[in-house]
Amino acid sequence: MHTLLAVGFSLLTTVAANQAQPSVLSTNPITLTFLERVTFEEVMTTVGQLSQMTVEFDQTVSEELRRSPIGKTITMRDVTLEHVIGVMSTMKGLAYRIDGKTIVIFKKP
Repeated sequence: MHTLLAVGFSLLTTVAANQAQPSVLSTNPITLTFLERVTFEEVMTTVGQLSQMTVEFDQTVSEELRRSPIGKTITMRDVTLEHVIGVMSTMKGLAYRIDGKTIVIFKKP
């Protein structure tokens, strides 16, 4: 009977682990500082590297906007990577979506 219970427990654990959806972006708080001369594209590239995701800009985001400096030094303390993406995108009049392991940046409709 003990063997049967151990096998049943292992099976339930395996099923539960397979059903769990892993978080795409880490929810661990981080602190980042971006200097005013850093471009929006460099900020998003840094976020992509930290999250181990690819960052893509769709055709609605001009090269000029991507390469424009953020314009002021920004420090974000104890925030998630998703918060950083949201704040920085909003500052430039942009939005984002997450498609699998890709962060897609686009102009707000």
